[in-house]
Amino acid sequence: DVLGYRDKEISEFIYKALNDIPGISAVKPKAAFYIFPKIDIKKFNITNDEKFANIAKEIENKMDEVIDGFELLDHDMGFMWMLSWGANYMINADEKSKLRLLKVSSYLAGRFNPKGKFIRAWSWAKGQMIIDCMMNLALLYWATDETQDPRFAHIAHAHLETTLKYSIRPDSSVNHVLEFDPQTGEFLYSL
Repeated sequence: DVLGYRDKEISEFIYKALNDIPGISAVKPKAAFYIFPKIDIKKFNITNDEKFANIAKEIENKMDEVIDGFELLDHDMGFMWMLSWGANYMINADEKSKLRLLKVSSYLAGRFNPKGKFIRAWSWAKGQMIIDCMMNLALLYWATDETQDPRFAHIAHAHLETTLKYSIRPDSSVNHVLEFDPQTGEFLYSL
């Protein structure tokens, strides 16, 4: 099984939460954390976007349990919540979704190691960043645009610079994992 212990715990939680909603189903992932829920359009008699939006809001509320379980969070915060809460805020001006996104933005910013200038991937690996962290920078840039607080963009840019410096190989492929000394920020190795 390629999922780590913490990933298994998060994956199991989300899998169960989704499948606990009548008319929503998901297949348990075996090799990745990604879960793609299926919505039974007949059960919900979905014939327009409003009904679909209501189902999306129910799923969004379930995701609060993950964000409030702080220790379950990792580097994926941006793309996990920009697609749900972000869409709800941008399409419907939902203030609760905006506050959720700002909370997640602050959590993601809190993963930043100022000595090494990188966003930490996992809570248990204090000195590791992975290329996947790049998928979450849009959340930080959004937070700067929304709040006019430049620190989010500064963190995103610093992480980008670190990624360019250490992750890109001479053949233009990338290293997936980069290890830094979490105390000094010194780059140690890449995989």
